Amino acid sequence: MLSVGIVNPKSLDDDELKLLVSYSVECWKPFPIEELLARVSHGTACIYRVTGPGVKGIFILSVGDGDLYVELVAGKGFIKNFAEVYDAIRQTAISCGAKEIYGFVGRAGLKRLYDRYTKGVPLVEVYKETLR
Repeated sequence: MLSVGIVNPKSLDDDELKLLVSYSVECWKPFPIEELLARVSHGTACIYRVTGPGVKGIFILSVGDGDLYVELVAGKGFIKNFAEVYDAIRQTAISCGAKEIYGFVGRAGLKRLYDRYTKGVPLVEVYKETLR
Protein backbone atom coordinates (compact mmCIF):
# COMPACT_ATOMS: atom_id res chain seq x y z
CA MET A 1 0.00 0.00 0.00
CA LEU A 2 1.26 3.45 -0.89
CA SER A 3 1.38 6.38 1.47
CA VAL A 4 0.72 9.89 0.09
CA GLY A 5 1.22 13.11 2.00
CA ILE A 6 1.61 16.77 1.19
CA VAL A 7 5.15 18.00 1.74
CA ASN A 8 6.67 21.42 2.28
CA PRO A 9 9.55 22.15 -0.13
CA LYS A 10 11.84 22.68 2.89
CA SER A 11 11.17 19.05 3.93
CA LEU A 12 12.21 17.51 0.60
CA ASP A 13 15.31 15.32 0.60
CA ASP A 14 18.18 15.78 -1.87
CA ASP A 15 16.80 13.25 -4.38
CA GLU A 16 13.38 14.95 -4.38
CA LEU A 17 14.95 18.40 -4.80
CA LYS A 18 16.93 17.09 -7.78
CA LEU A 19 13.66 15.81 -9.31
CA LEU A 20 12.09 19.27 -8.97
CA VAL A 21 15.09 21.05 -10.46
CA SER A 22 15.29 18.57 -13.35
CA TYR A 23 11.58 19.07 -13.99
CA SER A 24 11.88 22.86 -14.08
CA VAL A 25 14.73 22.66 -16.61
CA GLU A 26 13.62 19.71 -18.77
CA CYS A 27 9.83 20.01 -18.95
CA TRP A 28 8.10 20.92 -22.20
CA LYS A 29 8.22 24.60 -21.20
CA PRO A 30 11.19 25.20 -18.88
CA PHE A 31 10.79 27.69 -16.04
CA PRO A 32 12.78 28.93 -13.03
CA ILE A 33 12.43 26.67 -9.96
CA GLU A 34 11.56 29.81 -7.97
CA GLU A 35 8.32 30.00 -9.98
CA LEU A 36 7.25 26.59 -8.70
CA LEU A 37 8.18 27.48 -5.13
CA ALA A 38 6.15 30.70 -5.41
CA ARG A 39 3.13 28.75 -6.67
CA VAL A 40 3.46 26.34 -3.74
CA SER A 41 3.69 29.22 -1.25
CA HIS A 42 0.60 30.86 -2.83
CA GLY A 43 -1.37 27.59 -2.69
CA THR A 44 -1.79 27.12 -6.45
CA ALA A 45 0.45 24.06 -6.48
CA CYS A 46 1.05 21.29 -3.95
CA ILE A 47 3.90 18.82 -3.74
CA TYR A 48 3.06 15.32 -2.55
CA ARG A 49 5.42 12.59 -1.42
CA VAL A 50 4.59 8.99 -2.37
CA THR A 51 6.22 6.10 -0.52
CA GLY A 52 5.62 2.39 -0.35
CA PRO A 53 7.22 -0.94 -1.13
CA GLY A 54 9.54 -0.29 -4.08
CA VAL A 55 8.17 3.25 -4.59
CA LYS A 56 9.53 6.63 -3.51
CA GLY A 57 9.00 9.95 -5.20
CA ILE A 58 6.90 13.04 -5.62
CA PHE A 59 4.10 14.46 -7.68
CA ILE A 60 2.70 17.96 -8.08
CA LEU A 61 -0.94 18.95 -8.39
CA SER A 62 -1.44 22.46 -9.77
CA VAL A 63 -4.55 24.57 -10.12
CA GLY A 64 -5.48 26.03 -13.50
CA ASP A 65 -8.83 27.10 -14.96
CA GLY A 66 -10.63 25.49 -12.03
CA ASP A 67 -9.11 22.06 -12.64
CA LEU A 68 -6.16 20.21 -11.17
CA TYR A 69 -3.18 19.33 -13.33
CA VAL A 70 -0.78 16.50 -12.63
CA GLU A 71 2.29 18.55 -13.31
CA LEU A 72 5.06 16.16 -12.30
CA VAL A 73 5.28 12.49 -11.38
CA ALA A 74 8.83 11.38 -10.69
CA GLY A 75 10.64 8.93 -8.52
CA LYS A 76 11.83 5.38 -8.12
CA GLY A 77 9.49 2.51 -8.92
CA PHE A 78 6.80 4.70 -10.48
CA ILE A 79 6.83 3.04 -13.90
CA LYS A 80 6.91 -0.49 -12.53
CA ASN A 81 4.03 0.35 -10.15
CA PHE A 82 2.23 2.80 -12.44
CA ALA A 83 -1.32 1.54 -11.79
CA GLU A 84 -0.93 1.86 -8.02
CA VAL A 85 0.87 5.22 -8.23
CA TYR A 86 -1.73 6.65 -10.61
CA ASP A 87 -4.54 5.44 -8.35
CA ALA A 88 -2.89 7.25 -5.42
CA ILE A 89 -2.66 10.44 -7.51
CA ARG A 90 -6.28 10.04 -8.63
CA GLN A 91 -7.53 9.52 -5.08
CA THR A 92 -5.54 12.54 -3.87
CA ALA A 93 -7.06 14.70 -6.62
CA ILE A 94 -10.57 13.49 -5.73
CA SER A 95 -9.98 14.29 -2.05
CA CYS A 96 -8.90 17.81 -3.12
CA GLY A 97 -12.26 18.27 -4.85
CA ALA A 98 -11.10 17.79 -8.43
CA LYS A 99 -13.67 16.83 -11.03
CA GLU A 100 -11.00 16.20 -13.68
CA ILE A 101 -7.24 15.80 -13.78
CA TYR A 102 -4.95 16.49 -16.67
CA GLY A 103 -1.61 14.79 -17.13
CA PHE A 104 1.13 16.03 -19.41
CA VAL A 105 2.47 12.96 -21.21
CA GLY A 106 5.61 13.54 -23.23
CA ARG A 107 7.07 10.08 -23.73
CA ALA A 108 5.74 7.17 -25.77
CA GLY A 109 6.22 4.68 -22.91
CA LEU A 110 4.29 6.89 -20.52
CA LYS A 111 1.53 7.31 -23.10
CA ARG A 112 1.16 3.52 -23.27
CA LEU A 113 0.81 3.37 -19.48
CA TYR A 114 -1.82 6.13 -19.48
CA ASP A 115 -3.70 4.31 -22.26
CA ARG A 116 -3.55 1.03 -20.39
CA TYR A 117 -4.18 2.04 -16.78
CA THR A 118 -6.31 5.19 -16.88
CA LYS A 119 -9.63 6.25 -18.32
CA GLY A 120 -8.03 9.45 -19.59
CA VAL A 121 -8.18 10.39 -23.24
CA PRO A 122 -5.54 12.39 -25.12
CA LEU A 123 -6.68 15.91 -25.94
CA VAL A 124 -3.78 17.58 -27.67
CA GLU A 125 -0.25 16.91 -28.81
CA VAL A 126 2.23 19.73 -28.29
CA TYR A 127 5.07 20.37 -30.73
CA LYS A 128 8.03 22.52 -29.76
CA GLU A 129 10.63 24.01 -32.06
CA THR A 130 13.56 25.89 -30.59
CA LEU A 131 14.43 28.91 -32.70
CA ARG A 132 17.95 30.28 -32.50
